[in-house]
Amino acid sequence: MHIIYFYQYFTTPRGSWSTRVYEFARRWVKDGHRVTVITSSYDKSDLKPNGFITRLAIEGIDIVIINIQSTNQQSKAARILKFIAFSAVSSWFGLRAKADVAVASSGPLTIGIPGRIFSFFTRKPLVFEVRDVWPDGAIELGILRSSLAIWLAKKLESWCYRGASAIVALSPGMAKAIEPRVKNCPIEVIPNASDLELFSGQTYPIPQSGGYALYAGSLGKMDGTLLLIDVAQALKNLGSSVQLVVFGTGCDEAIMRTKIHENGLTNINMMGLQPKNELVPWFQHALCSLVVFEDLPTLSTVSPNKLFDALASGLPIIQTTQGWIKELVQESGCGLSVKRSQPGEIASAIESLARNESQREEMARASLALAKERFDRNKLSDQMLDVIKRVQRTRT
Repeated sequence: MHIIYFYQYFTTPRGSWSTRVYEFARRWVKDGHRVTVITSSYDKSDLKPNGFITRLAIEGIDIVIINIQSTNQQSKAARILKFIAFSAVSSWFGLRAKADVAVASSGPLTIGIPGRIFSFFTRKPLVFEVRDVWPDGAIELGILRSSLAIWLAKKLESWCYRGASAIVALSPGMAKAIEPRVKNCPIEVIPNASDLELFSGQTYPIPQSGGYALYAGSLGKMDGTLLLIDVAQALKNLGSSVQLVVFGTGCDEAIMRTKIHENGLTNINMMGLQPKNELVPWFQHALCSLVVFEDLPTLSTVSPNKLFDALASGLPIIQTTQGWIKELVQESGCGLSVKRSQPGEIASAIESLARNESQREEMARASLALAKERFDRNKLSDQMLDVIKRVQRTRT
């Protein structure tokens, strides 16, 4: 079977973004399938195009890179224009690929355009993968404000769902949110996965002396990472020796650095953007991993890589969301949930874990058990492939 995967942000572990498509695709190739990924140039990816169109082979995956640069630092108008341009060019490549089935992985929502065009003209099935509930998130964050833009975005969302033979949501919350909008199309929940091979396969030396809590993820509007400044201040007020170590970049990075300087905070270290494989030692030896987002309904459905990387490392979680992750933490005992409006309590939770080794070890065991039992990448890759095979059989 030949699978064509439309995904704008492809990277390997040498990059600094989600490796879901890479990890799934290379496993499918080993199973004897052909996989073609149509992607763009992205500032957090390790792929570097050498022309407008670059073709690569990575572990048997056929990669087509369309050199339309994408970055979260661009203006909203520029990003929208580039999303549309990528959709147009990738549609042309998709039609030439002669694949048996397509997967379109959103966001952005415009990725559904090449998927639907492929499916319409070839009469082959489309699996639409929902990584975030958009446009709801953009509306709640104030990114989409005009009534016309909101109307167009919702129409595009509906159009993507209507053309799919199956929809894959990355969390139970996402599936529940989109279910009322989907008619006569199965929705499967296949979350992001824990890479046990990368994070638990080899133990690395301690990268920093002294205890530290880790945040490794985007520093964007939806993440609400300015909260970490308040947490650092609260840790300082407690007289805690625990440091905050922050990896990532985004629109809040410069603001965070300014506030750290203005407040004279020496207990929070901004480490910038690093490849995923270089973060492994930091995950392995942290006291805990912080998973924070803005307190918005749509963001309670997220399926963040920073969570699954922490689970794979056997790391306690301190998180602020109010949806399925909160339920997961409570049921499994892998960490603590604290409202983001209470940075002092977040700091107290960090300090408590630093002082209570037995509690920390118990949560660490629960994290690793979750990674192995529910979020192992090999199992979830097989589940995704089963969905693809099923829709492909229904069209033949």
